[in-house]
Amino acid sequence: MGRTSKDTAFSKNTGSSSASNQRGNSKNAGKNDKPDRRQGNDAAIELLEGVIPFRFLSSSEKKKLIKDLREYTFRKGETIYSKGDSEDSMFLIKKGAVETIDYKAAGTVRINVITSGHYFGERSAIFNQKRIYTVRALSDVQCYTITGRNFRKLIHSSKAFSKAMSTILKNKQGIFAAFERFKSEVLQGINKGSMEIKDLIPFYREMEPALHTDINNSEVIDTLALDYAIKRLPGNVTENFIYVLIDELYEHIPEPWKLFDPAPALARRRRCWKMMPGQTMMLYRPGITDLLDLITCLCVLTVEAEKIKARLSEHRILLAIKNHLSKNQFSPKGKEKRDSEFLKTLPFSGSEIAGLKTAWPEDTVKYLYQAAMHSGIFHLVIKRQLELYNTRRSEMWLTQIGDAVRELTGFKANELPPHIKVHIISSNTHSVINCLNSSLLERMEEIIAWGEKNRHPVAKKKWHNRHDMLYALSRDFLDEEDEKNPGSIKISDGIIKLDRTVSTGIRVQIFSLCKLVNKNIDPGLPEIPERSQSLILNIDYAFGEQASEIMRNLLLQFGKNLGSINILGKAGALLGKRGDILLPDAFIGQSEDLFLPVENRAFKTINRLQNRLAETKIYRGPMLTVDGTLFQNSMMLSFYRHIWDCIGLEMEGVYYLRQIIEARQHGLIADNIPMNFYYYVSDLPASPKNQLSTGMNAFEGIPPLYAVTREVLTDIFTMESVFNKN
Repeated sequence: MGRTSKDTAFSKNTGSSSASNQRGNSKNAGKNDKPDRRQGNDAAIELLEGVIPFRFLSSSEKKKLIKDLREYTFRKGETIYSKGDSEDSMFLIKKGAVETIDYKAAGTVRINVITSGHYFGERSAIFNQKRIYTVRALSDVQCYTITGRNFRKLIHSSKAFSKAMSTILKNKQGIFAAFERFKSEVLQGINKGSMEIKDLIPFYREMEPALHTDINNSEVIDTLALDYAIKRLPGNVTENFIYVLIDELYEHIPEPWKLFDPAPALARRRRCWKMMPGQTMMLYRPGITDLLDLITCLCVLTVEAEKIKARLSEHRILLAIKNHLSKNQFSPKGKEKRDSEFLKTLPFSGSEIAGLKTAWPEDTVKYLYQAAMHSGIFHLVIKRQLELYNTRRSEMWLTQIGDAVRELTGFKANELPPHIKVHIISSNTHSVINCLNSSLLERMEEIIAWGEKNRHPVAKKKWHNRHDMLYALSRDFLDEEDEKNPGSIKISDGIIKLDRTVSTGIRVQIFSLCKLVNKNIDPGLPEIPERSQSLILNIDYAFGEQASEIMRNLLLQFGKNLGSINILGKAGALLGKRGDILLPDAFIGQSEDLFLPVENRAFKTINRLQNRLAETKIYRGPMLTVDGTLFQNSMMLSFYRHIWDCIGLEMEGVYYLRQIIEARQHGLIADNIPMNFYYYVSDLPASPKNQLSTGMNAFEGIPPLYAVTREVLTDIFTMESVFNKN
């Protein structure tokens, strides 16, 4: 259909051969008909009053809206718009009826009939997508149109309208039914104790994850999605057929690492062991998030492996691969060069070969052959231990923290005196300790000189903050030094590192502020108050629903001694760019649409944070807690951006916040515990070139990460100054 006409409101139109012609001729028709504006306004108001969500608009909003309406007439049988059209107006039917139809191999299929007093076309307006069906007039039809732009403005300006629209889209139209069906199948399998990945593939395809762009394109190998999945699956995944998934270690196998070889994932903390050929055991984290992540990544591999299999299905190709692999086995010298040359003979494009080599940098041909031969046969056995009386791993993890607290303070964790506060930070394992470790800061010039001498990529950049350059170089420098002189790397007194995670995947650092007073710390921080006896407890990132158990245990352990709670994470953004900062004022749980407002202390110091940043922008608004990185598609992202005004998405916020709220309600912690929530943007899920699968460089990530780390530490030291004065 052509563009929306710029004619006078309520201009009428006689029939023509197409909707595009109608739009083009309406201006002249309007001049001839000279409609009664008052009568048109009354009819439009009456129609809006009877249609949800428009009836929830205020009188002034309705009057403003009708100024933007355009009226059109379509003859019986006329096409109003066609599947694939990019025009995004939505339509309100004043009189008549239309049908939505789809053209398939079996013929024309009627999807729905929409009658007067209802609307259609809103999905293109909200989700910025092409028309998914053709709409045709079943009778002579009179309707009003609203441009997509004006419809989106209405959603953003009226909370009642957007909330009602949300309910209609989710409950009446079921736009997220694909997610619900997939999750329901997974839950059914978990309850049954087993599932087959192949049985889930039809449900997975329906979700059309944003990260899996070419999921339904059999002609293209989606190497970005494949690379993302491979890096998060056990290293032996192309040779494995059975996964035994357990939530706690077996009594008869309390130390599987002593019996079996590990099968680690490159980019996910998975505790996996090869029990025997084709069978792997995995210890999954509490809740469903870890299981969903594993299952969806296996779905990615299965879908893309089918495409690879189709490319390599000819017998002559398989024989050639087999002969090539045999040659590599008996003549390993020059294997990489032979692999590169051989890959060019296979039926993949140049960009696909490059992507496949990224997914499997070594032995690419071998993994392609295994993927093709595997046939996606993954059987999952899920074991959940009920009526468990032995110590859980999260409880052992907490005991370890208690022992370290006693070592630093001389008190048991649950018997700390009132003057010792515990400030919890959930972040990474390097930014807090780097900012407070005098042993590292004293070697700053040495480390930067090393980077410049070795022409390290980080040293070639111009950094807004020179200390950020130090932190970006430090990991590689210290790794090299430790190789030359193991055990030479020191950390300051007053810092305890608990690298043993007790199978939780969460490392911990504990800082005694009184032992760090007058030591060299990051210059962007104020001095640590001399009288402070408090502790900083920095825990590594939790994973999804695991955050509930972790936060609950910490709140129970430290209770009234809590000084503050600080969540410092990374998130996908629905606006802005990588490296920007997101400050949530609420969290929304994807599964339940649970809306939890946040009393975010970070809003008070936005100007101070902005001064720490160069050209980075700060955004404020609700954030979505998703079930997984593959549990989002373009429609979902648009829905939460436009309907809920979400600025980004992450995976732990709702779980942390719910535990904090419950602890307050039960009197376990003080009502006025200060909370800081900061997120820096690691990816833009709606932009294929900026998704998680494309990675993030140090120059994008280090400055915002350390800016918010300095903010959190500054706030803690400021609170400590006030506390010690009182």
